[in-house]
Amino acid sequence: MLDIETYDLVSVFFILISIILSYVISFKAIKSYRENKIIQTLIFGIASFFVANAQFFLVLEKTFLSVLDIDNIGIIFGLIATILSAGGVLAIDAFAFKVVFPKKALILTVISGIILLIYEGFWIFDPTRTLNAETTEIIFGDLFGIGYPFTPLLSYFTLMPLLVIPVLVFFYFARKIREESPSRSEKSWVFGLALLCVSIAYITELLGIDPLLTAGFRVLFPISGVLFYWALFKMKEKEF
Repeated sequence: MLDIETYDLVSVFFILISIILSYVISFKAIKSYRENKIIQTLIFGIASFFVANAQFFLVLEKTFLSVLDIDNIGIIFGLIATILSAGGVLAIDAFAFKVVFPKKALILTVISGIILLIYEGFWIFDPTRTLNAETTEIIFGDLFGIGYPFTPLLSYFTLMPLLVIPVLVFFYFARKIREESPSRSEKSWVFGLALLCVSIAYITELLGIDPLLTAGFRVLFPISGVLFYWALFKMKEKEF
């Protein structure tokens, strides 16, 4: 069986690739927005920037814990990564809503933001939050005596649905416009698949399963980056 140092090495490798791809996508999307002024492009550029920075701090967390063994630094970097991840999730939801439900995008994004704030509040202030020195993963205790850690349980009803919703939105949109605009439909399928990869990888992080499996699922982060780049900059339909 792989040891913990190998888990960290594999995780950092996948995440570093994803960081590079996310920064490239972000900068190209923002540059494209300056030229065409399409707000969806800007929103996705912001989402990619949040994701890249969140993953950067995830790498810092694992590096400091593995090399320097400083638990408090790991908690701080984990906290920053979680906050930035929430920003990324909200921006991705906003992007999906703006593309598919433009007239309702603002109210849907506000609702998503409120739900995220509830989860983030518990994550930040949960006094049972600790760091597992062996796996370098942040874990939570049973806050309310319900027989299960409350904050991870809360994520099933807050963060996880917000990860799944944009996947369903793009798959729905792809089916809806497949006859009207095959190129946009194809692009929506690719976006939905990319978001599905991100969601599976992120949900795996939240579930806190075996470190080897978690490291393996992190390969989905760079895969999603490749799919996003292809959909945004290489497919025939340049914009939604």
